Amino acid sequence: MDECQNNTIRGFHIMGFTTSGTGTYLKFAGFLLMYVIAVTGNLLIALLVCKTPQLHTPMYFFLLNLSIVDATYVSAILPKLLSLTLTDYREISFEGCITQLYFFVFCADAEICILLCMAYDRYVAICSPLHYSMIMRKKCMCCDVWLLTCCQCLEFITLNFTYIYTILLLLSQYQPFLL
Repeated sequence: MDECQNNTIRGFHIMGFTTSGTGTYLKFAGFLLMYVIAVTGNLLIALLVCKTPQLHTPMYFFLLNLSIVDATYVSAILPKLLSLTLTDYREISFEGCITQLYFFVFCADAEICILLCMAYDRYVAICSPLHYSMIMRKKCMCCDVWLLTCCQCLEFITLNFTYIYTILLLLSQYQPFLL
């Protein structure tokens, strides 16, 4: 009987884009330009909302949080993509993948929750303008959004990666039979 080697998978191999020469540098320049524009634009919006006293209303407070989420959203994926397009190292560790996925899901979920709060803010401003300041407490509502998003993402990542890890573990035990 053949001896079975006990190999442990420590990460993932990412195939990426298959171009060479100037195509690689053009893709890198395009992704870098998108990254710089997105981060700079979102941080400029955040700075403008923080520094201008006329913009200290609940709607602009949500816009500030949305721009921070968008800057984080882009920063969760594009730096790794930039390194993949420029270098030949095409691996990501399991922990790095989980971290990247967590921030991606966190930002997507936070963006949806903030947009929901912005819609509710406009609803209250139109339907109950006299009670607007009493109903819309910007700091309390935003903290609730961030806390809810954090809990949802932890639940999503924990459940999905526990399920995936269990399947991979079962498949690795039966690998000799699958070949």
